[in-house]
Amino acid sequence: MSVEDNKKLVMDTWLAFWRGDIEEGVANMTDDIAWFTPGTNQFSGWKRGKDAIRAFRFGELDIFEELKREIIGLYGDGDTVVMEALAVGRLRNGAPYENAGCVVWQIRDGKIHTVRQYVDTQKAAAISTLLHSAPS
Repeated sequence: MSVEDNKKLVMDTWLAFWRGDIEEGVANMTDDIAWFTPGTNQFSGWKRGKDAIRAFRFGELDIFEELKREIIGLYGDGDTVVMEALAVGRLRNGAPYENAGCVVWQIRDGKIHTVRQYVDTQKAAAISTLLHSAPS
């Protein structure tokens, strides 16, 4: 695939996840997909395989009342695509949320096989604590 094809695959996958179409997003991934988020909270670590990605994406979407996402940049080199993104919104409990980061996507044989998501994990940990300590 060309770099432009890889970028389109990543955008299609990202948009599918954010509109809640987890199955469409997962369909663009290899069976041995691996997704990594650094840190030490419930969203951190490796998620391996499509079932783990489904659970991760559903759980991540469930914490927001509203969320506006903006793609700052999308860059490709060979089989690697880097997405810079910003998310601003409100959590289920009404607390404001803002986070920015980069996601590195690696493509193999026309499908996504590795994702590394770099965001402010301290914000994610604070959100996790907030959501689990307050009624939703």
